Amino acid sequence: MAAEARGSVRLAGPDDMDQVYALRHEVFVVGQAVPVELERDTLDAAADHALGLLDGRVVGTGRLVE
Repeated sequence: MAAEARGSVRLAGPDDMDQVYALRHEVFVVGQAVPVELERDTLDAAADHALGLLDGRVVGTGRLVE
């Protein structure tokens, strides 16, 4: 029997931000043709960023802003 995949969600820390931005770039700039200059904005610095992980690999991200 195959091993079951293990997923989790957690807040991203400073060491995770390269992975957060890389995934966002892949999804929005590459996948959805969002202009690179629009993908990041001033809200990123104050936002809480979340990571979705599957077997330790980043597969999703989101941000929470006020």
